[in-house]
Amino acid sequence: MNTSIQSLKAGSKFTKKIGLVTLSLAIGASAILSSCKKESEDAGPSGLKLQNSKAQALPLSVGDSVRLGGVGNTYGSGWLKKIGSNEYRIQNFFQGSAPAADPSDPHTTNSSYYYSFLNNDAADVDNFDSYDIRFTGTSNGDLSKGPDTKWFKYIVKDYASVVLADTASATTVPANFGNHASYTAGPTIPSPLNIAPGTTAAGWYRYHFYMNFPAGYNIHRPYAIDDLTLLLKTSADKIVKIKMISMYSNATPTVTSNPNLIPATNFPYYWFKFTPLN
Repeated sequence: MNTSIQSLKAGSKFTKKIGLVTLSLAIGASAILSSCKKESEDAGPSGLKLQNSKAQALPLSVGDSVRLGGVGNTYGSGWLKKIGSNEYRIQNFFQGSAPAADPSDPHTTNSSYYYSFLNNDAADVDNFDSYDIRFTGTSNGDLSKGPDTKWFKYIVKDYASVVLADTASATTVPANFGNHASYTAGPTIPSPLNIAPGTTAAGWYRYHFYMNFPAGYNIHRPYAIDDLTLLLKTSADKIVKIKMISMYSNATPTVTSNPNLIPATNFPYYWFKFTPLN
C-alpha cells in the first residue's frame, strides 16, 4: 500500500503504522479505491444463495444499500449497494476498529479481511463463517479464495464485456495476487491504467511509485487495473465477476495540503463491484 506495511499474524488484529517509504522500498526491491445512508430490509431477489443466519438479502432496488458486518457491525463495516439491475458495489469494506471521528488514520485492522458472496456480507471467521475471498498480505492487498470456493480466476478483459463463457479461458489466480507492476514514468496516472505491456498479470493493481523531490513529487499509491476482471465460483456453484475499484476510504486517497508530498493514510477500505453471472 502507499503508506505502510502491515504486520501479519493469522486471526489477530494489529496496528498498521509502518511508514510509506518502508513499503515503497519493499515494492521497489521486488520490482515492484460514498457514504451510503439508506438501508434496506427488503427480501432480496433471486441470485446468490444465503447460507446461514448471518446471511443477508441483496438490496432489492437500485440505489438501496445494506450494512456489512451484522446489525451492530461487530464483524465488519461498510456497505453493499445495488448500482444496476444485476450489479452491486461493496463500499468502504473494513474489518477491525477505527475511530468514529476519523476512520482514516490511525486505525487498527484485522490482518485479513474476509467476504462471502454466498452470505452477501463480511465473514466472521472467528465464529466459523465461511468466506469466498480473502484480503491479506501487504496492507491487505493480496487476494485469495476461501477453502470451500470452487475456483478463483482472472481475465484481461473489460469488466462490462465479461460474460459467463469467459470463465473457460480465464486464468487461475496465483498466490499473492496483489501488485502487478510498478509505474514509475511520471506523476500523471495513465488512463486507462491497463496491464503493463509485455507482462503477464500477477496482480490486480499497479503501484504508482514516483519520487522526484526537486520537482515536488513523492507519490506512492496503488491503482486498480482497468482491463482486468476477476471471476469466482462459490461452493454453491454461483459464479460472480468482480472488478476491484480501490483500497481507499471513499475510493479516494486522502487530500492533504500537498498530496504529492504527504502520503494518503485512509486505507485499506475496499471498494469493488460484482455481478452474479448465473
